[in-house]
Amino acid sequence: MDTVTITLGGKDYPVPPLTLGQIKIVVPAAQRLTSMKVDALLEADISDLTTMAYTAIFKATPMSRPAFEDLHITVDDLVSAYAVIAKQAGMVEKKPEAAAAANPSIGITS
Repeated sequence: MDTVTITLGGKDYPVPPLTLGQIKIVVPAAQRLTSMKVDALLEADISDLTTMAYTAIFKATPMSRPAFEDLHITVDDLVSAYAVIAKQAGMVEKKPEAAAAANPSIGITS
């Protein structure tokens, strides 16, 4: 998996593949956002999006959380970054057949 970038506040930040420690933070936040409505975001949604973005860029661009939250980042920036970060965490949706092929113990019966 390659390093990709997300744009926050008009600046591109590198997002390398996430470490296990980062995944343990990002995946629960992403899962809580599965029912997020972009036109009706709650404070908790924005907090989870912020946590995901901060965690994703931290290894390549270390800064304190308060410094990160002082950046001029828009909600649109955070929402756009969501899919990129989820992919870097390995959260790729697989079709049932592909999942079964990847893990024969799952199996699919007809």
